[in-house]
Amino acid sequence: MSHPYPPVTVPRLRPLVESKIKSMNISILSVNEHRVAQKHASPGPNGTSLLHREGNVCTLNHYCFVGSHRQSASGGTGFFIQNGLAFNDISATFPTGGEATFIEVTIFSEIYLFGSIYLPRSDKKKEFDFLQNILKHIEAERDRWDHFVLCGDFNARHLHWNDIQTG
Repeated sequence: MSHPYPPVTVPRLRPLVESKIKSMNISILSVNEHRVAQKHASPGPNGTSLLHREGNVCTLNHYCFVGSHRQSASGGTGFFIQNGLAFNDISATFPTGGEATFIEVTIFSEIYLFGSIYLPRSDKKKEFDFLQNILKHIEAERDRWDHFVLCGDFNARHLHWNDIQTG
């Protein structure tokens, strides 16, 4: 299904994203297929990049970014996290075999696990195994977190989305 909105150039997108996040008072925002490759993470000649690059961290005004980068300009998982909100990037403690970012955040003495997962539809068995391994890992470590939230682009299919392809 095609995207219902016309393409927006990065110089026009950045203020829109920042404005929307701020107006909704969002503290943590999961992003998938953000198309931020390491080579695209630096500001352009006029500072027009959606993300600024500072060492190993990309930032959006008032937010830091933690997540994956690809060599190409597509794909990726991650989170924009409001500055001042403490978090731990625990992605390396999770099973490999796919693309995902995991963070821990303590809010009012309760520990939350947030996961941002991307399943590209290229190898369904591999992707299912990857997701199943993530869920097994969460189950094995369930006493570590009070709550967990999994977000992502799972490339799910459903008739309600006019996606009648099966298999």
